[in-house]
Amino acid sequence: MTVGIAAIFKNESPYIIEWIAFHRAVNVSRFFIADNDSTDGSKQLLRALDAAGIINYVDFPFVGNTTQLAAYSLLQKDYGRNVEWLAFIDADEFMMPQGNCKTITELTSSFGRHVGAVCLNWAIYGSNGHETATPELVLERFQSRAEDQFDANRHYKSIVRTSAFMSTGENPHYFKLKPGHLAVHSNGSLVAHANLRGLSRRVIWDNFRLNHYVVKSYQEYVERKQARGRLGSETEPLDENFFRAHDRNETLDVVDGNLLLKTQQEILAIEKLL
Repeated sequence: MTVGIAAIFKNESPYIIEWIAFHRAVNVSRFFIADNDSTDGSKQLLRALDAAGIINYVDFPFVGNTTQLAAYSLLQKDYGRNVEWLAFIDADEFMMPQGNCKTITELTSSFGRHVGAVCLNWAIYGSNGHETATPELVLERFQSRAEDQFDANRHYKSIVRTSAFMSTGENPHYFKLKPGHLAVHSNGSLVAHANLRGLSRRVIWDNFRLNHYVVKSYQEYVERKQARGRLGSETEPLDENFFRAHDRNETLDVVDGNLLLKTQQEILAIEKLL
């Protein structure tokens, strides 16, 4: 059950190799990445990764407040036939195994053909008190998260069976599926929505979740996330209030040491290919 990732990046150069390496460690086999006019070296790095056969790179200039959805549609159209599942996630989101489930293909292969999308709830990670960026991995620097039932964790992102894909939804979190297909949580239960699609009534982290390093250090938030702005159709402003609301560090929750080691090994393998 081959799983790929479709993503759009803008000015994410310090994080790209770690993000790819981590997802290779959990058995993602293909990466289809659109670049949205990056100016920090991301474009050049992505082109080099493409030349090395590690990703498929697409140049995707700005097209307005639907940029992210437009990129997802293009990536599904051009590359969806190459994998059985496509995860539509961002560069600050890591598909994290939980419990006995160790790889993303273990998760996707556990569902019948009627399942058209698997929805992974967020686990919001805060700044851990870091004011500035340091050279360690994201997975090493940020080790504390919000409590399980923190309201923002009800957001999810989707891993879509490509044969069931009909279209994007109104936001980057959910997708419209062909008739006869269902969207389920990572434990197989049906997704019940709150007042907005892409926002589930319950936070379910069984088997897999989506670690969301949404703010990182304060410096990175201001210089990267706030300066870049949103790519999607969401409208919540990226201001000081957003940082404070998402800088949640109540629960220590570190990445499994074996998975971190595999990620570091994949980083070395990627750097060698480059």
